[in-house]
Amino acid sequence: MSINLPFLEIFDIFDNSLESSVPVGICINSTRIRIIDFAVNHFFGRIPYGFGNCSSLEHLWVGHNFLTGDIPDDIFWLPRLNQFGLRDNRFSGELSSGIGNLSDLVVLDISLNSFSGPIPDVFHRCAKLQEFYAESNNFSGGIPNSVVNSRTITSLVLRNNSLNGVIDLNCSEMAHLVLLSLATNQFIGLVSDNLPLCSRLEIIGLSRNNFIGKIQESFRNFHVLSLLSLSNSTVFNLSASLDILE
Repeated sequence: MSINLPFLEIFDIFDNSLESSVPVGICINSTRIRIIDFAVNHFFGRIPYGFGNCSSLEHLWVGHNFLTGDIPDDIFWLPRLNQFGLRDNRFSGELSSGIGNLSDLVVLDISLNSFSGPIPDVFHRCAKLQEFYAESNNFSGGIPNSVVNSRTITSLVLRNNSLNGVIDLNCSEMAHLVLLSLATNQFIGLVSDNLPLCSRLEIIGLSRNNFIGKIQESFRNFHVLSLLSLSNSTVFNLSASLDILE
């Protein structure tokens, strides 16, 4: 299907009951499109090449469908893409390092898929990224350095994966972090005592990991924290923790 609407800027077919493979050629004649949203439908199969022709594209939402395979490489060269949503599909394989080419990216949501392997350490090139959602995949390895040193991320949601190692956020850089959700992974070691240095943290989810030891005295220094979840994490100083967090 080729859409011959040269002045079209928004193509929104969100939340219908459309059942089809993803149409090829949306951007051939409609190069001014800024927003494409065909989330919450019944599209299936792979995303075809061709979206790279949408040089003005800012928002691409394809979540809540039945899409499979990987992300076509031409999407990673969209110069203005700032919101990219793949949530709740059947994408698989490793996340391409090409994601780092999306230098205008603000929101990335790849949750509820079957991506695997390490999260590529390329987000230093995404200097505007604020919200990164990658929960409920099969990611392994540690949190990339380019993520734990991000100056822009406000929401980091990586729960329900197979991530491991210690959690070591550079809170002197992550000054804007508000939401941190890392539950249901395989993180080890002590609960990091530097988390209170992330001065804007309001929500921390660390439950169902392999932590040892106790909550650190530094947790007294949280100022805006409203939720802390550490259930099923072998943290043993419960009564003392209540005093620390009082």
